[in-house]
Amino acid sequence: MRRARVARLALLVGLAGAFALGAAAVAHSEFASSVSSGPLQVSTATLSSPSSPWAQVWLCLPNVAVTIVVSWDDDDHDSGDVQVLRSFSPDGPWAPILDQAPFAGHYFDTTRFFSTRLYYAVRTTEGGWQSPLSSVTSVDTPNARCFGRS
Repeated sequence: MRRARVARLALLVGLAGAFALGAAAVAHSEFASSVSSGPLQVSTATLSSPSSPWAQVWLCLPNVAVTIVVSWDDDDHDSGDVQVLRSFSPDGPWAPILDQAPFAGHYFDTTRFFSTRLYYAVRTTEGGWQSPLSSVTSVDTPNARCFGRS
């Protein structure tokens, strides 16, 4: 009985070793042709930023919140996420308020900022890379009674 267990264990170890050797041989044959001698080629491609966003007050609840819709055209980007940023100055500092999948094209920013001007910009991100900021757009929020800015 003990010899049968040892024989099964030896068979399993042998099969696992054969599988590992076979996988290594396949990997070598698949990737050996893609390895070339010579200097390392580094891609310097950059991400382009989406078009300039557009922003407008969409909803105002007196003394509660203002909702601003921020839209952008992202038709020419196939991959990466779009990051929406907000600031109180056209020069920043910028605070990211959304990272989302491409092709959405809009975001509803609900804030408690009344009687102020907010600035928005967008950029694409992919694998840790970030594009430059788009052009900046601004929107004036109404006062706390939801009438024009005071």
